[in-house]
Amino acid sequence: MLPPNQRMVLNMEHVVPATTISPSSLSTLSGFVDYTAIVASQRAADFFLAYPHIHVLKMYMPSIFFVIEAKLLNPWEHVPQAVCEMYACGKLLHKKVLRGALTNGRDWIFLLIKLNDDYDGASYKQSVVVEPGTTKNLDGQPVILEPWPDLIATSLSHWIENSSVDLGSDDWFESV
Repeated sequence: MLPPNQRMVLNMEHVVPATTISPSSLSTLSGFVDYTAIVASQRAADFFLAYPHIHVLKMYMPSIFFVIEAKLLNPWEHVPQAVCEMYACGKLLHKKVLRGALTNGRDWIFLLIKLNDDYDGASYKQSVVVEPGTTKNLDGQPVILEPWPDLIATSLSHWIENSSVDLGSDDWFESV
């Protein structure tokens, strides 16, 4: 749950502006972040709703969480692109730590990006794939097996609120 003075805003499809990987490189990164979730004051949340551009986030520096949709059936195959998109956002926003998730709508991979002090490079960690299982009972009705969707919802809530800090002892994170 959010504190009473905080609001959460979920927004869709942010263009990641072309970002140079490093000063010595001619290569750039760009793309789309499918969803951003921010936690901010009422004033900042209202401003972001009125002007939903990623560069606006730099003005208020709210807690920001990125969700990238895996365009492929297997989210593992999309991890490098998701990491690059998040790195470009972190560099643009001057954030040292970013948290995000990659999903195909069913399976989830949680990502933690740590940018270098000079913002020219980063390291990342990724979780194991969280795959809610389903089966059918004798009547043909679907039955959800572990992990239950509430594990994913709880993880998302915690990660959104703590999106700019490194992993702590209270984080659920099983790294690959």
